[in-house]
Amino acid sequence: MSRLKDRSLLILVALAAALGAYAFWNTLGEFALIIFPLIALYAYIVERPKFKQ
Repeated sequence: MSRLKDRSLLILVALAAALGAYAFWNTLGEFALIIFPLIALYAYIVERPKFKQ
């Protein structure tokens, strides 16, 4: 029974991820490619000092 529960949860998470990806690309369109460098820049500037401690 645990295996069936795990597979069902995996399918549910995959559907949620696919829906999120569709919403991301559909909402932002061509501007989505601008978001990825901004996320990387944020990670480099804001999050990097936290790892140096």
